Amino acid sequence: MNKEVKRTKYILLLSTLLIISLYFNIYQFINSQNSEENKNNSSTIILILQAILTIMFSINFFPFFSSKKSNIKYNFKYWNLNSESLKAIKRYVSEVTSKNNPNYIPEEDRIALFDFDGTIYGEKGPLYIEYYMYYDFLKNNPKYLEIEPHKSIYPRLEKSVYAKKLIDFELDYEALVCEAKIYKGYSMEDYKNFVKKFAEKNAKCFKNLKFKDMFYLPMIELVEYLQLNNFIVYVVSATDRFLIREYLKYHFKIPEQNVIATDAELMPKSEEENFNKTGKIDEYLGFNKNDYLIRNGNLIKKNVQLSKVRMIAREIGKKPILSFGNSNSDVPLHNYILTNNKYKAEAYMVVADDIKREYGVDQYDKNGNIDTSNSDKIKKRWQSEEFGYKVISMRDDFKTIYGDNVTLTEYEE
Repeated sequence: MNKEVKRTKYILLLSTLLIISLYFNIYQFINSQNSEENKNNSSTIILILQAILTIMFSINFFPFFSSKKSNIKYNFKYWNLNSESLKAIKRYVSEVTSKNNPNYIPEEDRIALFDFDGTIYGEKGPLYIEYYMYYDFLKNNPKYLEIEPHKSIYPRLEKSVYAKKLIDFELDYEALVCEAKIYKGYSMEDYKNFVKKFAEKNAKCFKNLKFKDMFYLPMIELVEYLQLNNFIVYVVSATDRFLIREYLKYHFKIPEQNVIATDAELMPKSEEENFNKTGKIDEYLGFNKNDYLIRNGNLIKKNVQLSKVRMIAREIGKKPILSFGNSNSDVPLHNYILTNNKYKAEAYMVVADDIKREYGVDQYDKNGNIDTSNSDKIKKRWQSEEFGYKVISMRDDFKTIYGDNVTLTEYEE
């Protein structure tokens, strides 16, 4: 038994004894008011001192019940109550937040990671948000369609938009590189305003849903639940860091510094002319008094797979204990957390197996029934001995995904 638990028990016992003693002394004092022999100053002084001691010990004990309370209860409205994955998460949180549990983890080490696309935010409205934002920009600014590389990338993006998935693997990186060039010269504020304006648009493959609201409601609850239990939450993604920062503000209380994602290169505005001539930033020049940062059109590095591991090692400095993802891109991160961790750690994969409410991995057969073979295979893989991850099923675990009024639609320009 640790010292904190022992101390709490002693305070509880002493407070209880003092309260009982105070009760009887007050009772005797009241009943003896008509008795001259008990009307003396010493009895009154003793009674006052005992009352003060009782209050002091009680104040010392009550914070243990309130601010130190472990495993804060939460009303999950958007999860099915019989969800096995939710039960597993609750058990884990109960263990690591209870000081008398051998798996207890101090608050400063309760670090949880969430991927963005497909884990807390929809992937197919109709594409990863960053790629569709780029496609939409090109469509509405046709002058760029006469300029390479946008001229070549646009038809490939268009095919992917209508297919609701990336058609070729190379596009997954090339689109990011090309998209970064679109925002060349944008200040931090310019880009922020551009993202916010786009977020207000209607998601193309859903009815009654805006891009800013394409977050999975059950996962919003999960993040809030962890934060109430003093977990430090980070979002780790291959999407642009500054885009994610703006989107999270709509539904989460995650600090901007807790976003680890793909980075575009920044430089002072005063360097723009020299950069356009040389293609390089002079790192030895200073930052002018009235300067400001702009995007120079270069992508530093896509934060994907092993890059996620390197980035959290650099930017967090501690090994997290919880990880939530949805794809192969999150495997290195999961394995890093589960390997040689000094604390009990868990990793979860969100599987898009609900094709009635979300664009998932399954499909309808020729008879109109849902063929679950794809999602079954994915779940079996994640839960296998090789990986050892826990699975969150959109179909089985989520009572709703985006809200009951949101329905799927075909893509329309």
